[in-house]
Amino acid sequence: MEKQIEKFILIKEMLDDFTTSFSPDFSLYIEGIFIKPAFLHSSEMLLKLHGFLILYFIKHKIHFVPPTIIKKAITGKGNSSKEDVRKKLEEKYHIVFQNNDQSDAFALMEYYLLSNKVQVDNRNIDVRKT
Repeated sequence: MEKQIEKFILIKEMLDDFTTSFSPDFSLYIEGIFIKPAFLHSSEMLLKLHGFLILYFIKHKIHFVPPTIIKKAITGKGNSSKEDVRKKLEEKYHIVFQNNDQSDAFALMEYYLLSNKVQVDNRNIDVRKT
């Protein structure tokens, strides 16, 4: 439990830096999560993180986006696999994700870009090792 608290303190510090660097007038996009019994520990952490983020950004507009909506926006099918979404993004942006966390986060960003009709110069995308 102590390690989890240390992680949340680190996340809060990073968010404090983020919110002081950018305009306080922004919206937050959060992907919906589903609890899988086989991944109970990681699902529990995701639920805690979601609650933490919602509380931290409570004064901002928050958009909850189900995974099926993100998948449909990127691949055209809401029941696409994570791998299909990942491949589509890697092809479009000429990048290679190092893990599912990177591709999931990038997929949420891509959903935001598509739904808000934001154009991106994909030659300057840099996915760094996390």
